[in-house]
Amino acid sequence: MKRTTLRRLAIAALAAPAIVLSAQSLAMADSGYAAEATAAGPYGASSYGVVAAAGHGDDKGGGWSFYHQHSDYAGPKGAGSQSVTSVAD
Repeated sequence: MKRTTLRRLAIAALAAPAIVLSAQSLAMADSGYAAEATAAGPYGASSYGVVAAAGHGDDKGGGWSFYHQHSDYAGPKGAGSQSVTSVAD
């Protein structure tokens, strides 16, 4: 996989959580977001996914949030995988 592709994937992985979580806080109601991307070519393949959800709870508070992000890649020199999960109640 070319360095440019890996760099773009890394930038997307870093930017997505901030965009997703800020959009959730602006909604101020039960809401969710999910996105997925895959790519394959002669130098390898990659996939990326993100899921975020937030809820407002009841009149007394009790809101919740969930976030999960993962990425996988494989190329001629190896493969890798990483994920992040966060839950708050």
